[in-house]
Amino acid sequence: MVLRVLHLLTWTSPAPRTGPDPLDQVLRLARALAEVGVTGEVVAATARRPGEDARTVSHHPGVTVVEFPWVPPEDPARCLQTPAELAEGLSAGLRALLGRVADFDLVHAHDPMFAPQLAAMARSLTSTPFLTSSHGFHTAGEPGTLAHRLLKANDYGAALLVPHTEARDQLTAVACATPVLVVPPGIGTAGPSEAAPDGCTADEVLYAGPPQGTEHLPALLTALSALRPGMRLRTVGGEPLPDPGMRRVALVVAEGNLTESTRAWVLTAAASGIPVIAADCDGAADALGPGYPGLLPLPWAEMPVRRVVALAEQLLGTGAARKELDEVRARIVGRYGWGAVAERHREIYESVAHGRSPRVDPDPYDRVPMAPPDVTDRDVRAAGTALLSGRLTAGHEVESFEREFADWHGARHAVTVNSAASALFAVLSCAGVRGEVLVPSFTWAATANAVVAAGAVPVWVDIDPDTLGMSPRAAAAAIGPRTEAVLCVHYAGHPCRVAELSGLCERHGLLLVEDSAEAAGARQGGRLTGTFGTGCFSFYPTKNMTTGEGGMVLTDDPGLASGVRTLRAHGMRPVPGSPYPWRKEAVVAGFNFRMPEPLAAVGRRQLERLTGMNERRRAVAALLDSALADFGDRVRPHGELPDFHHVYQMYVIRLADPSIRDGLVAGLRAAGVEASVHFDPPVHRHRFYRERFPAGPAELPVTDDLARRVVTLPMHARLTDRAALRIASSLGRALGTGVTR
Repeated sequence: MVLRVLHLLTWTSPAPRTGPDPLDQVLRLARALAEVGVTGEVVAATARRPGEDARTVSHHPGVTVVEFPWVPPEDPARCLQTPAELAEGLSAGLRALLGRVADFDLVHAHDPMFAPQLAAMARSLTSTPFLTSSHGFHTAGEPGTLAHRLLKANDYGAALLVPHTEARDQLTAVACATPVLVVPPGIGTAGPSEAAPDGCTADEVLYAGPPQGTEHLPALLTALSALRPGMRLRTVGGEPLPDPGMRRVALVVAEGNLTESTRAWVLTAAASGIPVIAADCDGAADALGPGYPGLLPLPWAEMPVRRVVALAEQLLGTGAARKELDEVRARIVGRYGWGAVAERHREIYESVAHGRSPRVDPDPYDRVPMAPPDVTDRDVRAAGTALLSGRLTAGHEVESFEREFADWHGARHAVTVNSAASALFAVLSCAGVRGEVLVPSFTWAATANAVVAAGAVPVWVDIDPDTLGMSPRAAAAAIGPRTEAVLCVHYAGHPCRVAELSGLCERHGLLLVEDSAEAAGARQGGRLTGTFGTGCFSFYPTKNMTTGEGGMVLTDDPGLASGVRTLRAHGMRPVPGSPYPWRKEAVVAGFNFRMPEPLAAVGRRQLERLTGMNERRRAVAALLDSALADFGDRVRPHGELPDFHHVYQMYVIRLADPSIRDGLVAGLRAAGVEASVHFDPPVHRHRFYRERFPAGPAELPVTDDLARRVVTLPMHARLTDRAALRIASSLGRALGTGVTR
């Protein structure tokens, strides 16, 4: 195999260079590639610091050195001090090199500090296979073997290569939403295997507390050694997490709050499935959650050693404790948004290690789709397992999905259905709403359809011009003697002013129903949408999480939850007092609104990644906001308001000139950017509602005005930075304006 490799020596670190000469890394890579049968040219691109001489490596065939302007030339210290300078430097350097990168088969970059950010930037700018590392390789063959495997999977874009011992780099990569290739895998999607049934299998005690706590450790070590001879004791702190394949107990015996370095270590251990025991440590409780099974209430000095030993034996020696730890680990991964990237790097590693091509993201230069679903191999495997289980409906996956969705929101009950439309209809029907329901018109027709299907009457309410959801002031003015419910809509991922609407409903004794189809994970004042009233969610493919088709009812009312469960299953319940489970009777004219088991299995895996997917949407939105600022007042993004948390189910802009809207959308679509409009006409202008439930010509002025101005641009969790910039530049061309950012 013959190839050309570009090796970037970035050295953005302000610290003095230590360890092997950076060009030695080039030679090591060249030797490693040769060992796996790869021949060709390795080009080392490096930026010099003041006083350094350029060196040409001539004692190894096929290696040359070129100058590369990696950092901004105006920076005399040749080091980047702020994230903004870092981003500017990396972006400028990669952009300057794009023409040269196209001539290479593989790009490898080494940087002691910013390898994760480098990989993230590279992935957004080039499709050339790109491998980065932050540390030297232990063996010459290691990088060559991995590079060879990556090249075999030639549709793979970019990754961060880190040794399994470098937990800090793994976490940094997670924060940058960068695919990680860990050798061997570190933070994965499952904790260590179950402990042996014959007792504790720990290898050593890791102490991560203050120096004054070490005086108590010998007694503990002596007691633990009785469980397993040869038990070792080692103190840890900011250094990398050891190989998580070994069994360990992490003792955090600090009182009060943890330092940042120790907190990162503790979280990394817990996310890797390694038990943590914390004695009277508020910081650990805050980081791990109050339900973590390894928390002890007393200070270490007052804690009997036998109690710590008993807890250690329990955590390491029983399947029940391991299961509880795994559940907590999953919550920690979800809470800090690590799940999506951890799953992706596990998927990548498995694929490359077995010679398969990893799943490919859509080519941003082909077209930019509006909202493709973010479905992983793990989702597919979960659905397949459910299909082969022999139970395709009303089984374990549905029950687990409902319980986990309710727990995620802090609600008492969640009931799966086959769509958000069914959820809305079921809630209104089971609540006995037959009078008037206040509804916004700036929504999908399903919202109003559910009201009519339930036998109620929609009363149109205008929207707030900032949230684009129902206006509390307009709702208050619309309440009449026949009003029974308020059905608000969280538009495009931004909550409406639901806290105010909740207070309005409480004062007037009205049912509050939240159409949260577009807002899974959104918040007002720190409180999740769907929890102010009765929440109705959609899992359609374009939503923040998907099951293909599906929906969920979220409520604290056990009677309402029971009613929805009955209605979704043909209205059937067991005959009271009958000893025979097959005897059932209809107690209401119900429907089949059930969610199949395979879709619920997908929903559970999607829920684990929801936080990470939402954070990626928010990052893309921030990039688009910045790029669209060049257009001034001509374009206004539907951005996040103070005290709200926007999850960008759609990225919506409003135009100052509505007359250009349709032509602009057509031009974007012709350029391969799948723009659209949500929603024009608004529902009260649809023929059915115009004829049967008319609104006056001037009753919804904000709705009618915004319906003429809004444009929806592509938005999804797999949208790359490069694709986002393409959206902005295409919009600029359509507007006759260039994007300068």
